[in-house]
Amino acid sequence: MKSVFRKVSKSIREAVDCQPLIFDEIDFCGRRNMAFVSIDEQSIKYRGVSDNDVNYTLRCKDRSSTVVGHRSGALAFEELFVVLQNPKIRIKRLSMQFDFYELAGRMRSLFMTLNHKIHVEHFELNSNFGTVWDDEIQKEVMTILPYLKPRVLHTFLIHSKPRGYSEPAPEMLIDQLAQLDQWKLAKRFSTNCAIPAWIDAFSHFEVLNVQLSAVRVNDVIRLRDIYLASPSFESCHLQSSLSRRQLIEAMGAEKFPMTHGNLEIDVISKNVSFKKIC
Repeated sequence: MKSVFRKVSKSIREAVDCQPLIFDEIDFCGRRNMAFVSIDEQSIKYRGVSDNDVNYTLRCKDRSSTVVGHRSGALAFEELFVVLQNPKIRIKRLSMQFDFYELAGRMRSLFMTLNHKIHVEHFELNSNFGTVWDDEIQKEVMTILPYLKPRVLHTFLIHSKPRGYSEPAPEMLIDQLAQLDQWKLAKRFSTNCAIPAWIDAFSHFEVLNVQLSAVRVNDVIRLRDIYLASPSFESCHLQSSLSRRQLIEAMGAEKFPMTHGNLEIDVISKNVSFKKIC
């Protein structure tokens, strides 16, 4: 089995070659002058010394070593990609973070060379692009999500860093994401981004945690009615632009939490939550 760790030393290569193809966690973080790849209990840290020099720090469960290389910081993802190219690999949790455009483009070009979908059950993306209302976050997600195996992917989380501490949560378009089988067949979705109140695009999620922009009272009522009829729904937490009074009037109650059919509904400030009662 090829792996990023095969290029570090003979002993690590032999150890990796004996490992199964099932990994609990793979984490990747790529920045302009620093990157790291972590696979279960092993990790490699890449720190750029100059445009052509990269320091590698290998950390395993019981050892640590440093190797000097002579390529750009994109080498971190290129070596991780050697692992992802294996069609037999099974990843329980894949976490990605990258915050500069050059790396996003390189990742996209490598993913496009795959002739298989990657087996990932839980996917997390941490974005540092920090936008207000444009398509950058969706484009970043589209760099990776189309290459994960539908039906296998059941959970994905998207977290985006705001431009500043006082800035509102960044907003994310979902028109392209909602066309993907990976989106349609996933069970759980959570994001700190504000997304459009496109009910048909996300009402299938069994567990949902989102902030909605430009939401109407009728949208909340429609979502409630969909959850009432859904046999698989578990819970939903919405942050909205509606006032507490509007939400109270929509739910038809003054005291919360309240029970409506098989749902427990709660309204706190501008937030409304639905939870299936067993």
